[in-house]
Amino acid sequence: MIMSNDSLLGLSILGIIAVIFIMIFAIAIITYLISAYPIYKMAKKMGRANPWLAWIPIANTYMMFAIPEKPVDLFNGKIHFEDRSKAFLLWLAITYGGSAIIGMASMVTVIPILGTIIYMVLYMAYIAVIYIVKYVMYKDIYDTFMPDQNNVVFGVLTVFIPIVGIVMLWIAASKEPDSYIEPVNYN
Repeated sequence: MIMSNDSLLGLSILGIIAVIFIMIFAIAIITYLISAYPIYKMAKKMGRANPWLAWIPIANTYMMFAIPEKPVDLFNGKIHFEDRSKAFLLWLAITYGGSAIIGMASMVTVIPILGTIIYMVLYMAYIAVIYIVKYVMYKDIYDTFMPDQNNVVFGVLTVFIPIVGIVMLWIAASKEPDSYIEPVNYN
């Protein structure tokens, strides 16, 4: 069977797209592993149960909330959690429940101009709350492992420039925590 030039061109383009997809997927996996290792290392240093959760998506965010020992304070203490797992549940509800609410709120855009403005304000508030919660999560980790640094700036940079977060997590993981707990012996 003889293939036409158009068929060969189509297969070539399909092959190129497949290679690009595989490369992007490989880069994403490598990036995820590079960002998960310092979380795992810090969880072990702090003696947290199940530090292997750092390797599992979403569970690694739980681990990031669990690493520091201090309570979580949001909005100048207006929202206060002694139990950091409750702050994780708040993040989970905001991230996933909030996106569902924003999706439903998109229906107001059928109202000319006003609907779009309402939707944009809701969406910006949603994003701001997610960024604030993530900022507090990162800043608390940096305060635990790098107490003498400018962690406010590092927290803000981490939220807005993700590569900074990966670098800062590696730097934090290379240090000993300010409040040290004996690691749990799993043997």
